Amino acid sequence: MSSIYILSGEEEKLAHDWLEKKLKICIPDPWLPYNYHVFEGKRLGLEEFLNLLQSFPMACEFRVVFVKQSSDLEKNKIKKIADIIQTLPETTILIFSFVPGAADLKKIPLGKEWEEILKRAELLKFNLKKDEKAAWLKEKAKEKGVALTRESETTLLESGADLNKLELELEKISLFSGKLILESEKTLFDFLDGIGERRAGKALGALKWLLEKGEPPVRILAALASQIRLLWQINSLHEGKKSGAEIAKILRVHPFRVTKGLIHLKNFKQVELPRLADWLAKADWSLKTGRQDPVYLLQILTAKICQG
Repeated sequence: MSSIYILSGEEEKLAHDWLEKKLKICIPDPWLPYNYHVFEGKRLGLEEFLNLLQSFPMACEFRVVFVKQSSDLEKNKIKKIADIIQTLPETTILIFSFVPGAADLKKIPLGKEWEEILKRAELLKFNLKKDEKAAWLKEKAKEKGVALTRESETTLLESGADLNKLELELEKISLFSGKLILESEKTLFDFLDGIGERRAGKALGALKWLLEKGEPPVRILAALASQIRLLWQINSLHEGKKSGAEIAKILRVHPFRVTKGLIHLKNFKQVELPRLADWLAKADWSLKTGRQDPVYLLQILTAKICQG
C-alpha cells in the first residue's frame, strides 16, 4: 500500500468517493475521529501537521492525514514536509488534493519544492471524458430510479455541471415525480426550500411559477403538508439523539431530505410545527370544499408560514 497520494483532476465527486473508500479500508468507524485529520493548504499549522505525520495511530493500523487545497501550501512548508516524509512511518498515509483543479497536474505550476514529494507519491487523476460522464449519469439515474429522456440527459450534460451538481439534480428529480428540474426554473423544490428557509420572496416566487405552469393547488398543498410533517418527525427523532442516517431509515425517506430538514429546522421553533400542521389541515379542508380561492389560500398560507 502506498503511503503518499496526490489527487488531481476536475471531478471532486470521484476524488471524494475514492477517499471515502480509502478511509473505510484503513480506519474502523469508531476510531475515525482519532486517526483521520484534515488540513487546508493555506491555513496548515506546520508543527501540529508534522507531529501527526510522525505519531502512531490510535487503536488501529493506520493514521490518514489529508491536505485539501494543496496548491495553497507555502514554499517553506512544502520543503519541511518533503524532508520529513523521507522518514514517514508505514502507519501514516499522507494525501494531498489538487481537486477540483486542472485536468492535468502538469498545468499547475507547482515549483521545485514539490519534486521530492512527487517522486515518492502515487498520482491519481479524477477526470471523465464526455462519453464517460454520460455513462456515469445513466448509472446514477438508474440507481436512483430516475428515467431520463434523451433530451433531459443532454440538458444536464450540457449544463457544464460537475458530478456533485449532477447528482443533486438527480436527487431533486427522484424526490419530485421524476420531472427534470433545472436550476433556472422556479420549482416545487425551490418552493419547499423557500418555506424551510422562511424566505417569503423565494417561496412566493416559486409558487407563482408553479401555478402559472398549471401545477394543481391540491398537489402543492399536499407537498407542503408532507414537508412540514416530515420536519416535525425529524425534530422529534433528532431530539431523541438519532443520527441523520438513523432518521432516514426510520422514516424511510432519502438521506438528502433528512439533511435538508435538519438545516431547515434551525429556522423553526419547536412549538410552531404542530401549529403549522393544524393550519395545513384546515387549509386542505377549505381547498377541497371550495370555501376559498385556491391561489389566494396558498399565497396567504405561504406568507404566514414564512413570517412565523
